[in-house]
Amino acid sequence: MLSMSINVTWLPVIAFFFALLGYLFRSRQIKKCKKRMLSLENEMLNNHAEILHLQQELVAVKSEDASTYKTRVVAMKELPSDDKQDSKEIAPVKKMGK
Repeated sequence: MLSMSINVTWLPVIAFFFALLGYLFRSRQIKKCKKRMLSLENEMLNNHAEILHLQQELVAVKSEDASTYKTRVVAMKELPSDDKQDSKEIAPVKKMGK
């Protein structure tokens, strides 16, 4: 039979070594995860800044369009000659109806 014996003094050293190895492995994983998160946050901030810039351009274009075409509705008082002609045409029709 094969028998293996470990000295009691080596047991804490082995446990410390594996704990240190696990700690280093996990801290490396956490650093990679944090680095990836910062990269994604920066990408999101850049995307939001681009969206805000495009919105600002859109508002500027809309305000330019609105300022060039302010009077799209024609006021009724500008055409007094048409009112006189319409009243002449309507008057005979009313007389015919009575």
